[in-house]
Amino acid sequence: DSDLNSTAGDLSFSGNIGRSSATSSGNDGSLFISTNINGIGLNQAIADNDYASFTLNVASGYLANLTSLTFNFGDSQNDDATINLSVFSSIDGFTSADVIGSESAVRNATTGPFSEAGSIDLSGSQFQGVTSPVEFRIYGWDDTASGGQVRWDDIVLNGEVSTIPEPSSLALLSFGALALTLRRRKRA
Repeated sequence: DSDLNSTAGDLSFSGNIGRSSATSSGNDGSLFISTNINGIGLNQAIADNDYASFTLNVASGYLANLTSLTFNFGDSQNDDATINLSVFSSIDGFTSADVIGSESAVRNATTGPFSEAGSIDLSGSQFQGVTSPVEFRIYGWDDTASGGQVRWDDIVLNGEVSTIPEPSSLALLSFGALALTLRRRKRA
C-alpha cells in the first residue's frame, strides 16, 4: 500500500489454502501463493472456503475510488491445465452469482509452466467513494480436472484515495449556485 490514508491488510488464507503450504519462494526469492485446484470448480472452491483474502481500510475523512485489481497467475507444473482465478468482495457478496471478474489461462504440456497477467475491473459505482472496510477474496479453480497447481502473486489494488469534501464546503457551493439562480430569475 503506497497511500498513507489507506491500508491493505495482510493476505490471509482459508480452507485448503494454508500459510505454511501456500507460501513458497520463487526462483528470484519472491513469495507466491500456490495451491492444488485439480477438478475443483468455482462453486466447490466457494463451498470449501478455499481462497486468499485481504481487506482495504480507508482512513477516517478519506474515500477510495478503485480502478482495478491486478495480479500474475499461472501453473507451475508441466501438464495440461486450465487455470481460473475469480475475485469477489464484501460489497457484492461471496456466492458464485456475485463474482466481480475472472481470469483464465489454458496451456498444454508442451508449453511448460506459464505466468499470465490478470486484471479485474473495479470501476463500477459500488467501488467508488469507498469509506468502509472492503474484503477481497481470490479463488483459484479448474473444473476440467486437467490438473493444475495454481500460483498467483504480485497482487495490486489500484485506485485513488482523496479527502471527503467537508459538508460546509458543499453547503457553501450549493448556496452560491442558489444565489446565482435567484439573481438570474430577478433580472428576467
